[in-house]
Amino acid sequence: MLFTINAELFIFVLFSVMSADVYNYFVTLSLSNLVTTDKLLMLMTAYTADHLLQEKPHEHFAHFEIDNFNNAQCKTLFRFEKDALIELSEMLALPQEYVGQNGIVWTPLEGTCMLLRRLCYPGWLVDLQPYFGHSVEDCSIIVNNMLADVHHRFSHLLSSVDQPWMNHGAYCAAVVQKGAPVNVFGFVDGTLRQICHPGEKQKEMFSGHKRRHGLKFQHVMLPNGLVCHSFGPYPGSRYDSSMYGVSNVDAQLSQLVASDGRQLAIYRDAAYPLQPWLFAPFPEHAASFDAEKAQFNASMSPIHSAMEWGFAKLMTYFAFTNFYSNLKLHLQPLGQYFQVATLLANCHTCYYGSQVASYFALTPPTIDEYLV
Repeated sequence: MLFTINAELFIFVLFSVMSADVYNYFVTLSLSNLVTTDKLLMLMTAYTADHLLQEKPHEHFAHFEIDNFNNAQCKTLFRFEKDALIELSEMLALPQEYVGQNGIVWTPLEGTCMLLRRLCYPGWLVDLQPYFGHSVEDCSIIVNNMLADVHHRFSHLLSSVDQPWMNHGAYCAAVVQKGAPVNVFGFVDGTLRQICHPGEKQKEMFSGHKRRHGLKFQHVMLPNGLVCHSFGPYPGSRYDSSMYGVSNVDAQLSQLVASDGRQLAIYRDAAYPLQPWLFAPFPEHAASFDAEKAQFNASMSPIHSAMEWGFAKLMTYFAFTNFYSNLKLHLQPLGQYFQVATLLANCHTCYYGSQVASYFALTPPTIDEYLV
């Protein structure tokens, strides 16, 4: 619903910059009900971007300077305030200067802001020109280099359920405080991220359950609002249990014990296998005949649902990962897009908190504690 509202508002803005003939064409198209709101937005944005690019080449735009943006603009365009952007680019420990394969030079701060802008809104590379003053080709080189570098340096932060900044005891206590009858420190779930209809491997990427092409990812969400483990991409046709089997989470959980020797566990849905460290809801047919089992399911359901807020934040704040029309298999590093967006969403939670952290009354780690 949030994306649809934004799309309708943006369509209204696009109408205001069109000529009368073009305006009438798109109005007729919108009233015909032949295209969805999202598809209409894509067509209108493509036309407008191309039209503006012809009128104003990238040389007409000033090069990026952080001082040209105030705090409100930074948070709207890049999701972080100005001071946080500067600190984040420093904490990422990036090189002092980047040089692209075509000789283009950019600073870590400029690259970080361009990467954030690319991920935070569903658009095209041409949309970056007014903010950075680079050609489309240069923007592509900068974004892809930043994406690969950040992923290479920090993908380990999404690869373990036992990291230095984690406090399993506090997470278990927070979940129990919300009425959970079991001690779990996190929640595992798989998600399908829709992609553009692929030219190859269509059957492998097609999810029969969701009736769409996509890539699957598995996340372990913590009560403090951070994702500690993210596995993917995985073909959309495969089952969540298959993805879990190759993700190495099971092996990590089997070795994870509390200071008192108690086995630590996470909560799962019915799609995952039975394990001593994986708690799950009772099947409906069993719960319908057992009041205790029904109570267990009723207690865990709102807590499990609260974890979905963390996934919603990723898609809301970094909406490019939900722009399936521009997510093209074999043409873009889709796995890196999703993983780096998850990492940056974690960084955002370190600065500003999240709905999940507020619900469980937990404080996320600071940015320097997280980016170790």
